[in-house]
Amino acid sequence: MQNLKKPVHSISIAEFDISLGNNLTQRYPEFTFKDYDIKNLASLSIPDGGHSREEDLCYMILNLENEEEFKNEKEPFLYGLAYFKSIPSKETTRGAIQISILLLSYYPYFTLFLPFLRGGLDDYLKTKSINSLKTLHSSLNSMLFKKQSVKIWGQSFPVSLPILQDDEILGSSLIRLIKSFKEDVMIIWHAILLESRVIFVADQANIVGSSVISTPSLILPIKGLRKFLIPYFSLTDISPIKKNTFIAGTSNFILEEKTDLWDFLVSFKQGKVIQSHNNFSEIKLNSDDKVFIQEMIQKIEEESVDEKWVRNQFRKFTEIFLFSVKEKKFPSKKEEFVFDFCQTSLFKDYVWKQENSEEKSYPFRIENKKPVLDVRSIINQARTLVSPANSPKFDLSSNSRNQTKSIEENELEVENQVENPRIKNLEDQLKELQEQIEDLKNEAVKTENQHIFEIGLMKSLNKSLTTKVNQQKLKIEELTKENEELKKLNPKEDNNNNNNNNNNQEEKKEN
Repeated sequence: MQNLKKPVHSISIAEFDISLGNNLTQRYPEFTFKDYDIKNLASLSIPDGGHSREEDLCYMILNLENEEEFKNEKEPFLYGLAYFKSIPSKETTRGAIQISILLLSYYPYFTLFLPFLRGGLDDYLKTKSINSLKTLHSSLNSMLFKKQSVKIWGQSFPVSLPILQDDEILGSSLIRLIKSFKEDVMIIWHAILLESRVIFVADQANIVGSSVISTPSLILPIKGLRKFLIPYFSLTDISPIKKNTFIAGTSNFILEEKTDLWDFLVSFKQGKVIQSHNNFSEIKLNSDDKVFIQEMIQKIEEESVDEKWVRNQFRKFTEIFLFSVKEKKFPSKKEEFVFDFCQTSLFKDYVWKQENSEEKSYPFRIENKKPVLDVRSIINQARTLVSPANSPKFDLSSNSRNQTKSIEENELEVENQVENPRIKNLEDQLKELQEQIEDLKNEAVKTENQHIFEIGLMKSLNKSLTTKVNQQKLKIEELTKENEELKKLNPKEDNNNNNNNNNNQEEKKEN
């Protein structure tokens, strides 16, 4: 951000009502978002199953690129931290009052605000007045980016707002992640680089949220992962995970059974990463991966390293991997993984765009073929072109069923539109891709036929040699039998031969 903003956007109170559900009952200052409903924000502030625990934390990262305030921002995000409390009460149906205080900030400070949220919620429960939110809002926005203390509710809180670097997020911890999943952290590393669908599941929103916001530190110096982060989502709205790429957290274990919704499940209950094999081949760690993570585990268990050291090690590991991709010097077992990685936006944004040079072809090529086309990009562009935003003749977002047209009608209208040069470009790329696929198929058929011929020839030669060997064996057996029969028929001749041999030996002795 070019101009430093005051840290706090707003402070709200979220409450659960058995009849009305979750709702933001207080907001200061008042706000609305185009892409986030108020009730949805309330659901993100009150975790699933919250009545069964005393307190919890819910992390949020809101992408507000469609808001006027954020249109010129490189990172159009607001960062939310909701401190949740369950207060025993006989007057409620569930036996507890469920309430949260939600702070939205322009910066990912998260846990830095926790002491203030605890105090703010206690003050609000006493006063039930929006003045509690106003006081907290103005006090926090009086902070500058330097060490100082904030006086509020008769207390003094020492605090400083640091300038964060390289996708750094306060509250993240790779050490916690490694302690929880050991070697499987490397599977998470691979899954992130493939831009796959990853879901963290634990019994507390705090655990999954802090894990999700830790993942960008795994793949530095590659950036741009933040737009895929969903620190917490509720079953009341699973639309955030109906995407091709995300790293999300939930406290509802029913998601473990919904294998169609994820590619990789990071289960704290089982202490391991589960692969669904929906879109990717099974990720297997090689010796380099294992040696690297075992060193991390050992150092962490010895408590001889800190968070900064662990992050630097992962940065070096990722840099070495990127160099191996660029120089085409990676193990053959990694070939499929590298191929898939080269199709991702993370790869393109970092490896090529960071150099601000002309567009270059991918370092991974099929031998004697044209560069591999970015299939994922083509599909995503095609989806964009036929989306409601780019098709003004029909409105799929209308609440009226009568205005919603069938898929066939929508396709017909798209076809009838004036030819779009982007569509023409996509058609050319798809045609080129189809030609490459046909070439590969033909090569595969030729190779297969050649292998079949060679195998047939080898079988024929083997059969011929086997026959000759068997014939030779039979001849040897026949000759052996004939020799035995001759010995039986001429025993005298054998005796004479023996006598002659004996006489010869005696003559030699006399001489």
